[in-house]
Amino acid sequence: MACIKKRRIAVVLLLSLVAALALSLTSCSCGIEYDEGEVLTAAEELIGRSESLNSLLYGTGIRASAAESAKKYGAYIEAAQGDLTAYGVTSVSDIEKLIRETYTKDYSALLIKTKLSGMSSDGAGNFARYISVTLTGDTDATFMVYDGYPVMLRGTAVYDYGTLRITGTERSRVIVSIYVLVSDGEGSQTKEISVGLRREDNGWRLDDATYASYTADYQLSD
Repeated sequence: MACIKKRRIAVVLLLSLVAALALSLTSCSCGIEYDEGEVLTAAEELIGRSESLNSLLYGTGIRASAAESAKKYGAYIEAAQGDLTAYGVTSVSDIEKLIRETYTKDYSALLIKTKLSGMSSDGAGNFARYISVTLTGDTDATFMVYDGYPVMLRGTAVYDYGTLRITGTERSRVIVSIYVLVSDGEGSQTKEISVGLRREDNGWRLDDATYASYTADYQLSD
């Protein structure tokens, strides 16, 4: 009988050791199971990809050509070729693809609807920032820019990936935080942003915006 009890204790200890080892490799909170290293690696890649999208959708982005010969289509002007080359895009579809590779399905649909389809978040009509249109006499579509689109972000934002860390979970999302140094003509300041990541069929995707801009009264909390 004593031998059987010892065996049972040994089995319990072994199971406890296996469980502890599993917990050391994988975090689980609020029903979300994830590998910390995997999430942080994905977050760094996705936030890095979103930096270009922040400029394209909220910042200076692709500008209208200043050439006198630039094609026009109503309120739209042919895009500056140098900007297209710098961002590595030739059509609006390229931007949509980059959005879907970076953000969740729901957030991607929102961005495409409000930034690229000419619809505001409340469903009201608006000018899309960019369009691809085949003009009369052309065989290929021309990337065109609505030159009156308001620029929300100005200056620069430098993301400190050494500060990237997991700070919690929220429903089916893992929350990460990172410090960003933002600068403009008024000065510089360090901001902390928090972003949710959700795991979908094609891997982890951002579920929030990552942009940051200079605000005169902002102070980083301790």
